[in-house]
Amino acid sequence: MEKRHLWLFVVSATGLLHGEETAVVSQGWYHSKKAGRYDVPKEATAKLARWAEESRIDLRLRTLWLDESAGASKTTATAVGGHFGFSTPDVYGVSGRIKAYTSQKFWGINPSNEAILNPELYRRGTESFTYIAEAEADYEWRDLSVRAGRMRIETPFADPDDIRMAPNTFEGVALSYRFDGSLTFNTMFLTRWAGFDSGEAQTDFVRFAEDSAGMAMVGAAYRAGETEVSFWYYRVDRLYDLVYAEAVGNRVLSAQWHVDWGIQGAWMDERDGSGIGGSVVGLTGMVHYRNFYGGAAYNYAFVDDGMAVTDGMGGGPYFTSLDEATVASASALAPGHDISVYRLGGGLDLAWWLHDSTEEGLHLEAMFGEYDFKSSPVTVSETDAMLWLALTDRIRLDAVFADFEVRGAGRTDDGDFRRVWIRAEYGF
Repeated sequence: MEKRHLWLFVVSATGLLHGEETAVVSQGWYHSKKAGRYDVPKEATAKLARWAEESRIDLRLRTLWLDESAGASKTTATAVGGHFGFSTPDVYGVSGRIKAYTSQKFWGINPSNEAILNPELYRRGTESFTYIAEAEADYEWRDLSVRAGRMRIETPFADPDDIRMAPNTFEGVALSYRFDGSLTFNTMFLTRWAGFDSGEAQTDFVRFAEDSAGMAMVGAAYRAGETEVSFWYYRVDRLYDLVYAEAVGNRVLSAQWHVDWGIQGAWMDERDGSGIGGSVVGLTGMVHYRNFYGGAAYNYAFVDDGMAVTDGMGGGPYFTSLDEATVASASALAPGHDISVYRLGGGLDLAWWLHDSTEEGLHLEAMFGEYDFKSSPVTVSETDAMLWLALTDRIRLDAVFADFEVRGAGRTDDGDFRRVWIRAEYGF
């Protein structure tokens, strides 16, 4: 399964179960950070009139154009759709939410020849779709939060990976308890998923593997000042057992300079002959000066013989991830080979030109990464250029150019490709 992820992934586990979705609170993809957000009104009441007033309609229109050249093949596609849903207010701690995702193909703006229609925006490559992606009941009492149903979650190895028309969502139960302002405990049991990464029929909620009973996970996060340490354990029936640990933080050096840093490690063991086994370690660092930032990331994958490492169910947490290439997608190209990966990048933040806000303005970024397979002549490299434009808090435009190359061992350029995608959103 092909996995892609743009962000330097920094989990804030304290916000996992307390928000409709995870918000990006600093500019750009290259050093995006996560923060929880809970929008449902907190004051419970049994009065129907009050309940109706505090109910909330969520409507987000989205259109995406994608053009890809891979070897001699060229494909393109345009889709119009978005997300629309309804949330109830909090009534004695209980609230609910339902949301549909849709992606519609209009023949007037798409090629009539399905052979050159890019399949990534549609169900089974050519079909428009609308489906109930989120349908959940939530309960909150003091520091306890419980969610059940179809939901959008953000964890290191199960995440939305929202890079096309339909982000990943999951079926199951999730519980979070905040012991104090610095320590949070999370546990979840998930049975099925749907969305861009889940398979060809991305609207169908499917099991993580054939006859799999599901995914059980526990996690804890501790925050002290600007440093957060988190620990996760995943058990996915018929796929793998996985342990993941991460520490991230930032240090302000002056009014103009500050530094971000991170360290991560993942250890995974095969279950039922799945072919997933190995470990991945990584480091990242970034320097900010006024509106400029730049840095580097490094991952090394120790891959078991004949096996590959995994991104999990989504884009994965690895610091070196690019638009197309991740440690796991590279590992799938050459099972059993260790991989050394570096990524360099930087950007320019022009958010100050609109209302001095990090969520409105223009952000330009560029990245380059190279994946070197040990005991193999094959090398994978990728160059990305990205634009993120928020005209207001409702209107947003994302644009990405990716140039992916596979070199060595007499390979032709059939595995190389270039992709451009542009996505515009309007939220009501």
